[in-house]
Amino acid sequence: MRSITMDRVWVVTSGRIVPGAADSVFDGLRKRNLSKLVRFIDRVQLIDMLDQHYGEYWGQSGETVDALREQKQRLVRFTRDLLHALGAKNADVDEALNAVLHSYMPPAVIFPSDRSLTRLGPYRTEIDIIAEKYSHGLYSHSCGLIRDAFFEAKQSLYYAMFDVDEIMEHYEKVIKNDDPEQLLRAFDSNLSEDYPFWRTSFGRADEARRNLEYLREGVQEVNELYDKLDTQGRLEWALSLVDSVQALKPEIEEFLLHFDQDEFLLTWQIETKKKCATLRLVYGKSDVRGKEVVETKHKRVVEFYQYRSKATREITAKDVMAEIHKALREYIDRMIASN
Repeated sequence: MRSITMDRVWVVTSGRIVPGAADSVFDGLRKRNLSKLVRFIDRVQLIDMLDQHYGEYWGQSGETVDALREQKQRLVRFTRDLLHALGAKNADVDEALNAVLHSYMPPAVIFPSDRSLTRLGPYRTEIDIIAEKYSHGLYSHSCGLIRDAFFEAKQSLYYAMFDVDEIMEHYEKVIKNDDPEQLLRAFDSNLSEDYPFWRTSFGRADEARRNLEYLREGVQEVNELYDKLDTQGRLEWALSLVDSVQALKPEIEEFLLHFDQDEFLLTWQIETKKKCATLRLVYGKSDVRGKEVVETKHKRVVEFYQYRSKATREITAKDVMAEIHKALREYIDRMIASN
């Protein structure tokens, strides 16, 4: 029965909030300048917050045989719905699921360069797409691959919007874009002067702004690179070269699985046929004398920052591929400068 001071109130429910209920409460709070201090969290937002901050929550309970059987049915249904959403036909879906359930061979999934799985939660899955022009592996010195920077910028935008219910309509106009240039223009027109992006200096909104600026610089840089390559008649060659990196992923994974040196150097040969180019891994330097090659240096243990502190992990194929894209960009720059 003692008096306390509250600086904010959250109303959280695992159910749904009836449309208009929150607005009705806010109407009364606005008269006392309290509307900014109350936040409503319904089941959809609650699931998103659990995914982001407490993902282990979904796997805590023990499982009975009946529960495992139900889980299998849900997983099959989820996979079926996902395949249908991607445009698969019923007969193909049935055949694929039957093979996965009864075959000892793991399924091979070919990952398109123009799309990415950006939101994966227990009740919602979203696959995002990027415009074909920026789906290739052309490396930007400003932000790395435009494709990765684009999806990362959109994801950070999504999380930043958790705290801003009032401007969701503006946010929808921005996040729906599949072209990086259009995304940036929409942000400048709709969100850049709204809270929390206006003059921000901390938090998720500040991170979103930084990622968008990296993306802006990268888009400008890659557009200039496009023009230079097109002028020299090497655009098709360059795009085919950088796109060929994705096909090397299985070979790189196999290599890392059986290679145990702390540091190592990899040599990559560029092979050109007609107007197209491909990259292949060369295991001996004697095989590449007098040929076009690039080299990449790697460490078995990779350092990275997590929550502003340095951590380490084993190198992955994605790490190796990132270095390849960077090396190819430097190679392409030298080629442009020499012409």
